[in-house]
Amino acid sequence: MRVTVLGTGMIGKVIVKELALLPGITHVVAVDGQQAAVDACLAFAGSAKVEGRVADLGAPDVLVDVMTGSDAAIAALPHALSLSAVEAAIQAKCHLVDLVGSRYPEKVALHERARAAGILVVVGCGVAPGLLNVLTARGVELLDEAEEAIMYCGGLPRHPQPPLWYQVVFRLESVVGLYTRPALALEQDALVERPPLSGLEACTFPEPVGECEAVYSDAHSVAYTLRGKVRRLSEKTVRFKGHFAKMGVLAELGFLSDEPVNVDG
Repeated sequence: MRVTVLGTGMIGKVIVKELALLPGITHVVAVDGQQAAVDACLAFAGSAKVEGRVADLGAPDVLVDVMTGSDAAIAALPHALSLSAVEAAIQAKCHLVDLVGSRYPEKVALHERARAAGILVVVGCGVAPGLLNVLTARGVELLDEAEEAIMYCGGLPRHPQPPLWYQVVFRLESVVGLYTRPALALEQDALVERPPLSGLEACTFPEPVGECEAVYSDAHSVAYTLRGKVRRLSEKTVRFKGHFAKMGVLAELGFLSDEPVNVDG
């Protein structure tokens, strides 16, 4: 089986290495836009099964080209390239697992095209969305009736350092989105959007984690897939105590916005 991995960052390179360990996988193509990232991935994987390739993954025709001939692909790409990867997989007739869960309605609209191409596309299949969705859906399934589901997720550094007590473990684009984009949720079986950085609550975990806090974050595809099965649903992202107040100040000052700031006088 030949598999193409799109994106060889922190997550992509681990996927490449794990795929190469599977006896059923005969060839892995690791694709990234930067030569240094591809080289680091090849060194990390340490397998003769892995082939590196540098390509402009922002170009739809290139995405089609790198997936054509593969049995399946895994997209570990930025949110901005996710929908293009799904469309390219359909054109290339290549099964796709997409780690990104954003723009879910637009991806679902491609369902019939994917079926006609004879491929399976699984979207939002990372940690959150992804593993978190599966666990939540299973919990709802085990109950006779589900009133509310609250999902907690957060990438916390092993050795937190001031002032933010955080380490970027995903693309910065995704991290900043938590602080700037509305959070999709379910309320009385209706889709709603909550303001970014809202719903702040304190939470405590066993040591060595300790005191933390959480705010609402985007529930992505699970808000759609569990609609009608649970009345209220939301996701919350966890950080160490004090983090969100500092990020709130940065957001208020405009440092997290991609809009130009007008300075008067």
